[in-house]
Amino acid sequence: MYTLKDFMSLPQLENALVLTEPSDFSHLEINYISVAEPPVEAFVREKELVLSTALGCTDDDDKFFEFVKEIYECHPTALMLCFKPEDKPVPERIISFANELNFPVIRIPWECHFSELIKLAFDGIKLAEDSCRIEYDNLQKKLLNSFLSEMPLETAAVTISETFNASVVI
Repeated sequence: MYTLKDFMSLPQLENALVLTEPSDFSHLEINYISVAEPPVEAFVREKELVLSTALGCTDDDDKFFEFVKEIYECHPTALMLCFKPEDKPVPERIISFANELNFPVIRIPWECHFSELIKLAFDGIKLAEDSCRIEYDNLQKKLLNSFLSEMPLETAAVTISETFNASVVI
């Protein structure tokens, strides 16, 4: 599983600023990444990391708030904002809204290229998927070996339990 914590640990994001209350990002899964600008409509998916310049919203607090609200209603992982001037504040109303809902809003420097961030996220997602696939292949081999060796079902339960770090009952 590729998480927001994994993504935020990239050197390219060392100057990113988490605007919402600190949180443990290790449980926030990223399955997709995209760039979204108003109107949001249905272009954002669940567990998606959204990059945006909030084009046309930053000078109108109400429009900006509605944009962030529409993004949130799609259940993405987080919203990363990048705009000039870099010292332009994100309205407190947006930060309060995001804090109430535990929705991470992160400010990234103007120098961060969206295309580079997208590639890095895709690379991380693919690596996590490959690792998961290898883990499942290994589990399948162990279970097949147990079956062919005529080991008791309890052995299979222990193998599954150890792989998923969870209780298994047969």
